[in-house]
Amino acid sequence: MKSVAAGEIEGAVKDRIRVILRSPDVVARTFREVQAQVGQERAELAGQKERLEARLAELKRAIGRLARSEGNAGALAGELRKLNEEYADVQTRLEEVGHAVEALGAGGPGESDVREALQKLDPLWDELFPAEKERIVKLLVQDVAVRKDGLVVRLRLNGLNSLVAEIQGDGPAEPGKDGQTVDVHVPMEFKRRGGRKEIVLPPDAETEPKAQQNRPLVLALARAHRWQRMIDSGEVPGVEAIAAQHGVDRAYVSRILGLTALAPDIIGAILAGHEPDGISLSKLHGEMPLCWQEQREMWARRSSCCAAART
Repeated sequence: MKSVAAGEIEGAVKDRIRVILRSPDVVARTFREVQAQVGQERAELAGQKERLEARLAELKRAIGRLARSEGNAGALAGELRKLNEEYADVQTRLEEVGHAVEALGAGGPGESDVREALQKLDPLWDELFPAEKERIVKLLVQDVAVRKDGLVVRLRLNGLNSLVAEIQGDGPAEPGKDGQTVDVHVPMEFKRRGGRKEIVLPPDAETEPKAQQNRPLVLALARAHRWQRMIDSGEVPGVEAIAAQHGVDRAYVSRILGLTALAPDIIGAILAGHEPDGISLSKLHGEMPLCWQEQREMWARRSSCCAAART
């Protein structure tokens, strides 16, 4: 298979990423990796908490001894001030660790949460910019082996874990060190056309019919989150830079970025094609409040009105 062009293989992998992420084995392995990562983070935080609490106890005893000691008042006051400042700093760090433990939750995301996060990429894939697709493929794929019956794509489990965290809103995923992997077989045929070998993918069979998506909204959501990551990462300084880069109006970029403030379940409904009739980008930007609960109430009212109109 040496005559198969590398570009052909890369294109086949990109075309198949969405199918690979629906694989039950990939979902299960990713879930176990996420759980292991959560357990490791929880153990590290528990160790930090124990050390900080021990340091607080030491500082409290030192402050008590210093307050009861006799000596140069000026020197004692300076030392006492240093101890109090360190005590306040350690206490702040201990509170931050407590918040981090709360953010992890009792047991981390469930397997259904991981499956939902991975599947959210599916409806957005066609609308992502080429550079964004390439970034995700590099994050996930460690290597690809070419065989007579298809490709074996070796996925990084830590990359899948990072992608789940990114989709759930924890910031852009970064490539990690190679660790555990999962191999996924992608069946395909190799046919010779015009003197060169080409890859022919089998049809992507769907078990359930999808609702008709509002493609402009889906595209806008993909751009919104991509542009927001560009701003958050410092890749661009702000809205004006994005507008100049893409040759669009600043107000348009602001409207698109406003979609990142939508509640996660509303974003999920749009991606699934379950938004109320008549919803458009301008309506979402002009009518949706910032509070997620108020968004849900307005969404429910619109859905009820549409349902009543159809009966």
